Amino acid sequence: MDDVKLRGDVRDAQSAHTLLENETLKDALAYLEQAYIDVWRAAKTPQARDEVWYNLRGLQRFQEHLNTVVANGRLADAQIAELVRMQKREKRYG
Repeated sequence: MDDVKLRGDVRDAQSAHTLLENETLKDALAYLEQAYIDVWRAAKTPQARDEVWYNLRGLQRFQEHLNTVVANGRLADAQIAELVRMQKREKRYG
């Protein structure tokens, strides 16, 4: 894998992690989730419940995507460390 791409993945992961740990964002996501659940419970038609469910699912997918970016960054970081180890071995042993 390309070193530049890996480093970009690590940077993206750091940004995603910062967002996931941001109290304002966490509060906003929790508020929206509860609001969607409340609207879903009060919905009178299956169509209305479906629409709210899609909104709730979109909110969940947003959070899942950020978590995936963080996980990919951890993998990229490990790959960078392995590349560095290999380069050091190569220099040492030719």
